[in-house]
Order: sequence, then C-alpha cells, then structure tokens
Amino acid sequence: MKLSAIVMALLVSGFAWSTPVLAVEQFGLYDLRGKEILPCRYAEVREIGNEQFAVTPFIGGPAPKFDFAIDRMGARVNRSIPAKPSPYDASDVPYVHFSEQGSKCLRFGLKHRDGRVIIPLSENTLASVVDAGDGRYTVMECLPNSSYVYYLLDRSNIIATLLPDIEPRFYQYSCGLMAVNVLKEVPPSAAGKAGSTARAIGFIDKRGKLVVTLPENVDTEGFSDNVATYGIGNASESWSYIVDTTGRTIKCTVPNSYMGKFKNGRAVLTARNLEKLQRGLVDKQGRLLLPAINHLVEDHGGYFFIEKDNIFSVLKQDCSKVFDFPKETTSVLPCGDNGWFVFGIGGKAREFQQPNEPYAGAKYGFVDGRGVIKIPAQFDSATAFENGIAIVSKPLLGAIDESGKFLLPAEFKQVVRSRQQAIVSREFPDFKPTYPKSVADMEAQLQLAAVSPDLLALRQMQSLSYAYYANLNRVDLAARFDMLLANKVCPVCHSDKDVHPVAYGLHSITVPGQLGGGCEVSFSSPRWGCIKDGVAF
Repeated sequence: MKLSAIVMALLVSGFAWSTPVLAVEQFGLYDLRGKEILPCRYAEVREIGNEQFAVTPFIGGPAPKFDFAIDRMGARVNRSIPAKPSPYDASDVPYVHFSEQGSKCLRFGLKHRDGRVIIPLSENTLASVVDAGDGRYTVMECLPNSSYVYYLLDRSNIIATLLPDIEPRFYQYSCGLMAVNVLKEVPPSAAGKAGSTARAIGFIDKRGKLVVTLPENVDTEGFSDNVATYGIGNASESWSYIVDTTGRTIKCTVPNSYMGKFKNGRAVLTARNLEKLQRGLVDKQGRLLLPAINHLVEDHGGYFFIEKDNIFSVLKQDCSKVFDFPKETTSVLPCGDNGWFVFGIGGKAREFQQPNEPYAGAKYGFVDGRGVIKIPAQFDSATAFENGIAIVSKPLLGAIDESGKFLLPAEFKQVVRSRQQAIVSREFPDFKPTYPKSVADMEAQLQLAAVSPDLLALRQMQSLSYAYYANLNRVDLAARFDMLLANKVCPVCHSDKDVHPVAYGLHSITVPGQLGGGCEVSFSSPRWGCIKDGVAF
C-alpha cells in the first residue's frame, strides 16, 4: 500500500493531522570505493567487530523481524548480536549492591558478581561503586553518625580502607596514582569561633597509600607523563610548579603562567597577558623550549601547530619551522596517514572563538607535509585522509580519494568510516504523524495496520500514536498498537507473545512483566523487552 493510500485511508477514518512534520533517518553500508553493500532502508547499522555489522531492520515486508549480522561484503553471518552498551551501563564493574528489609529499616551490602559478599548487610548506606581505572574501584559507606568510610577495591576484593582524612575524587588512575582530597581540621582562629576543614590535593598509589600531597588551595588535572602541574599565586602574581610521582617539585621560570598536561616530556605553557593569552612550550625542568609569544601551540607528537600573527605553521620536534599554511587559513587539523593536513580558509569567527576552532562558513582543502596544496579549499567540512579516502561535505557528506574525485557521492546525512566500509544514512521524506480522537479511531488504525503490506510507511505515520495512548494511561491499547505495527519477534526466545515495548517512561508496575525502569526513546526506534528472558534488544 502506497503512503498516499494510507493517508487517504486515515483521513476517511476521521484522523486529524498534527504538527510537527518529522523525518526518519535510515541507514545503509557502502565500501570505501562507493559500492553499495546495504541500501539505506534500515533503522540502524553498527559495527560489532571482526569487520562485521549488526543491522536493525524497520518493520514488516520481507525484512527479518529482528537484528541480524552481516560481513563486510553484506553476506549474512550466523552470529549472536551483542547488546548495545548504555552510557549508564556499569556491567563491567565486578560488584553489585544488594539490600534486605530488616526489622527497623532497609539494610545494604555489596557483593562480587561471582556471589561472594564483600561488605555484609548493615544499616549503613553504600554509594555507587566508582571505576577508578587500572583495575581499581572505590566505594563509600555512610555510617549512622554521618561520617564516611572509603574502600579501595581491585577486581576481586577490598584491598585497603582509606585513611579518614582521604576522600577520593572523580579522577582515574594515571601513572599509578589517583587524585584525592586530603582533609585537615583547622583549629578555631580565636576563642568562641568554630574550626574549619582545609582541603589539599593528594595522590594515592594503587595500594591506597598517600604518596604526594600538594599545598592547600591548589588544583591539578592529575598525573600525566609522570608529572602533575599546579599554580600558587595572589591577585598580582602567580607561579606554576611541576611535581613528579615522588613529590619532587620544580618552579617554572615564567611568572603568571600555567601549564597543560605533559606529553613526551613537554607541556604547552600559557602566559597571562593583559591583551590576550600567549603560548609556548616548556620541559619537565620548567625551561622554555618555545617562547610564549604564540596565539596557538598544539603538540601532535611528531610535530607542532603554532599560530602567530594570524599565520599557521608546522614545526618539527626541535621547534624548527617546516612550512606556513596559506595566509587566509583560519584552522588546521592533524595530518592523516598519508601525511596531508586539512586546512580551513576564511569564514566568520564564532562568538567566543577558541584558538584553531573552525570558523563558521570556512572552506576546507588539503596540503602535504611540505606545504604544497594538493586539493584546494572547496569543502564545507573535511576529515584527514585514512586508508586512501577522506570524508568531506558539499554540503552533504561523501568521500573523496587523493585526486579529489568523489568515490562516495556527497548525498548522505551521516558517514561513519570503519576499516573498509562506511556506515551512511539518509532521511525518509517528511511525514506528519496523527493523533487519534477516540478508541474507535484506535480500532481503525489496528484494522488498517493488519491489512497493510507497507507497515514501514504506516509506522512512520503513526509514530506518535503510541505516546498518545501512553499519556492517556491506555497502556493496553498502546502496547497492542505498537506490537502490531512493529511485528517484533524476540531474538532470544523467538516468540512474539511475550514481547512488549519499553518506551516513553512506562514501568514494570504499569505493564506486568515488562523490564523495569523504562526509557524515553526516539519516535521511530522503540526498545523492546522480552518478558520470558528479561533481556532488552
């Protein structure tokens, strides 16, 4: 059934059009030479390793009813589809909380995922386990007297109870150390006045021992390249310091400046100036390698980008100049695997323009490692070359080779490059969803869906109806409508009768057996839960 026929059928049924007009994104797969592997008609395509991809179809028609896997040439492969990681998923943390209703209150404890009890049930409250990196975790226990105890854990057990004056911060281990707050009680300055608590930044090793403590009231980004930096000053003058993992401290020779993170023995030094910030390079002894007279200094390992007097340049490791970019250059990107740099020409500065931030409306081209322009600036955006291609836009996205020829035409909304393929997306034509007026309209929708061979088009048009019924607390009608249109089959138990949508904030109390928590999702991509196995897909 064509989309126009469905529109007419809905109008005959008495449905009212509603704004806004929506567009549904659709995904496909191409190789890096522009050959179509998978057409753009799927809800999602994502890489799952070993040059294989998981594909989520829309609904209905000859397409499979659940996710399937393909290889880089588009052939179906027999492989289970891994669940998509959630930004809130802490499944890699080897510890889980558990609780039990006691006679007076709820009691809390901590278990290892292998079932061992790590912290027994008690009336104390346990905070979430924090992944501190390098196989270390911290957890806080709140005691009845409102004091706290922090534990340091490895992947199997508690390895240390931190001292009462140590409070972990949300930093991860680097160079074998992690930043913590070191608390110190300050006695009252005079009789009758209350004391206070001073905080200093300290660093603990992987056994929980405090090995470095900085002066009070300074801050740092943590250790990198086996050193950390901090500053001390007042309203008129400040100085930067470098401290190593043993606590040895060196004072930088440039006043009123601060240093970024160290990398390969160097850090970008930013000197405060009444008119503007000026940048240079400093080594671990606090000595200047490059004077702080540049608007921009970026260390990219094998070379440096600098900008001075509106001229961008590339320097070698010894800070000698390799070449200058064209005078109109407003931003540059690191070189690709072919040694070519991306440079932007012209455009308009944004509000609060940052050094080397792309200018609005700039055009982009490519120069080689000697400064020779290989492809003139002509693209609205560009990435560095990788595996012989670069992703560019004009204004839609495509891919070019080193001659500037389009291998993948610039006609995609999104292009995500993998090793030998590109995941691309287009949009369906705009459509207007409908809001039903009554339960009778709902029944009409269900009848239309049952006889429609074009469930995809119908699903687009009705993508807001589910939310409409959910908001009316008619979950039974909402689930019935959405299940019929989506025509889903659980990939685990291969049944459709136990599948219910998990969307728009519905909870297990509302729909018996549904996964708890619920989630708000985009209109065209509801998540689903299988009651039988308790899994989301």
